[in-house]
Amino acid sequence: MPDIHGPIREMLKGLDDIRNFDERTRFVFDFSPIGIELYDRDGVLIEVNAACLDIFGVEDPGGLSGFKLFDDPNVSDPVKSLLLNCETVKYVAPFSFDTVAEKKLYVSRKTGMIYIYVIIVPLADQGCSPAGYMVMVQDVTDQKRAEEELKFLSLHDSLTGLYNRSYFEQEMERVQNGRYFSAVVVVCDIDGLKSLNDTRGHETGDGLLRAAASAIQGAFRTGDMVARIGGDEFAAVIPNCSRSGVEGIKKRIERNISSFNSAGNGFTMSISVGCSFGDGQPLDMEELFREADRRMYVEKRNRKK
Repeated sequence: MPDIHGPIREMLKGLDDIRNFDERTRFVFDFSPIGIELYDRDGVLIEVNAACLDIFGVEDPGGLSGFKLFDDPNVSDPVKSLLLNCETVKYVAPFSFDTVAEKKLYVSRKTGMIYIYVIIVPLADQGCSPAGYMVMVQDVTDQKRAEEELKFLSLHDSLTGLYNRSYFEQEMERVQNGRYFSAVVVVCDIDGLKSLNDTRGHETGDGLLRAAASAIQGAFRTGDMVARIGGDEFAAVIPNCSRSGVEGIKKRIERNISSFNSAGNGFTMSISVGCSFGDGQPLDMEELFREADRRMYVEKRNRKK
């Protein structure tokens, strides 16, 4: 997160008494693009700048009269302890305007949720007990969402929205090293994708990939890990799944394929499926994957006969 100390360093130097600004400090406080709040030693709000009012959607500063720092839902008990010991705290947190309205903290014109980057600096007196607190706030919602999108893209296939091979391998390792006593690995491969790409174009082929991803994912529970691990290949790893659950997975995939083909979508979907089940300790996930892959290719060969 960005360093928001810079714009207010001069103000901190000039802030001998939190109730009295010199001219230079007043200018920095008023015109800083960073939201700034000042509290007295009891944590009662003294002053807030325009940037802070804008972040929190407050049109009437008078409505903040008597607001207490330690009543802020974002200020946790561990944070309070650090502040009372004159330690500076930094955190990024979701901020809900619905919670503000529910708890009647103040009146805001905003709704929904944002992410805020907060630095709280205790202003200590000579005895190192807080004489007041300075809170600096920055709305980092756009940056936070961009980070989450990048994280999503790093773990997901952009065409289908399923997890990618990198995440699948991480999940295999997690199950391998976890305390699971059984696991199922499923490997699926689309039949005839290359031919469809050659005769109908890659746009049609991409449509088949998305439809296949939906048919495969729909055969699993919400939260099960399903990934696209290659051009026309998909896989899933399900820990703590019973042996009887394997046939159920295959039947649901076949049912979803049949439903797609019955709907008349302009091309026929065919998917070869291989499943493997392992139990006991330790689980050999690589061997389970190889076995599922082998069975998938056996089914693919049988389809061509």
